[in-house]
This record gives sequence, C-alpha cells and structure tokens, in this order.
Amino acid sequence: MPTVPRTIVSSSLAERVARGFGQSRSVGAGPLGRVKGPTVKVSIAIDGNPALDVTAVVGDLPHGAQMVVGADVLDRLRPCMSTDL
Repeated sequence: MPTVPRTIVSSSLAERVARGFGQSRSVGAGPLGRVKGPTVKVSIAIDGNPALDVTAVVGDLPHGAQMVVGADVLDRLRPCMSTDL
C-alpha cells in the first residue's frame, strides 16, 4: 500500500489539537491527489510508542477521516516496532 510523504489532518482535528498554524504547503497524497493547506505542529503516538512531534498538512479528507499518517511518522516508528506497520 502506498504511503503519503507527510501526515495530513482534517481541519476539525487541527482546530482541536494543533499547536499553531504555519505556511501553506502542497503534498502529493496518493489516491487523495494533491493536498494543499496550512501546516500545523501535532504530536502523534501509535501503538504504545513515544509520541512524535511532526509537521502535518491540513487538508480535505474523505468523509469521516480525521488523519492520514504519512511516511514522516511511519519511517520514524518502524525501528521501534516489533512488527512492520
């Protein structure tokens, strides 16, 4: 399954958890096409691993989705995981 290079969050999630909005950025998001929006700082913790601080892009996501975890998170988590994601 292809991954997106950078984590993408919905605007509603960004409003609740982001630590400030930054410059606009455009990223390729595989099946979602290109996503363009402001960047935000967020902390993401997956499967009991320590939280990672990343810069995510705020963008439109399919109905009901709040976040697409990108390679910026997955590549940093893989060395910590006992199984591949």
